[in-house]
Amino acid sequence: MDNSMERRDHNYIVEPVCTSALLKRNCSKEPLRSRNMPRLEFDIQLETIPLKLSQMQYRQIMDFLKELDRKERQLKFRKWRPKVTVSGKG
Repeated sequence: MDNSMERRDHNYIVEPVCTSALLKRNCSKEPLRSRNMPRLEFDIQLETIPLKLSQMQYRQIMDFLKELDRKERQLKFRKWRPKVTVSGKG
């Protein structure tokens, strides 16, 4: 067995959860007349999702969200950036 297949310790942030799903199926032989009436309909009920984050994981998530905000702001003002480089000679 190579190294990638060996058992490693992981720090999971989501614990196992219980859920239930109810599938409703429209068994009509007629073609669907409306896009609002699906052939299959799922009703999924999910219990609470417990998360366990270390202080470092929480900090990394918050830093990532700050970078997403910064990138969104950068894209918003990109249209006013010059299309050519500014030369130092003039």
